[in-house]
Amino acid sequence: MTAKQYLSRARHLDNELNDMLMKKQAAFDTLTRVTQNYNSDGAQSTKDPHKFDSYATLMAMCDQLTDEYFTALCEITGTISKVQDERQRRVLTLYYTVKDGGRPLTWEQVAVILHYSWKQTRRIHAKALQAVEVILQECP
Repeated sequence: MTAKQYLSRARHLDNELNDMLMKKQAAFDTLTRVTQNYNSDGAQSTKDPHKFDSYATLMAMCDQLTDEYFTALCEITGTISKVQDERQRRVLTLYYTVKDGGRPLTWEQVAVILHYSWKQTRRIHAKALQAVEVILQECP
């Protein structure tokens, strides 16, 4: 696994988790929606008890994905903290672990925060990836 792939795990898990949370919310909305059928016996609910099982499964999947995300985030943060150059550490931290309104930061946002050009930020990132590669090779 390359340094970039290693660091990108949290971003990918974050995207998966956001997708799963949207599915969970849609399932909850479906589960709590009740329609009425009128017939000669009166009104009947169309609530399906099996929908609860599906929702419980989605909740368990969200919990598992959340655990995976935070485990990866802790590992990545620990690895980034071992990078010696402060500028490289900041670039890695901002791009791979910080979120703005629930969304990961873009390279442009990182550059603005650090008061660098977009190109300079990318150059620092390239050097930081080399540093992370060395750190990953040293760890068993």
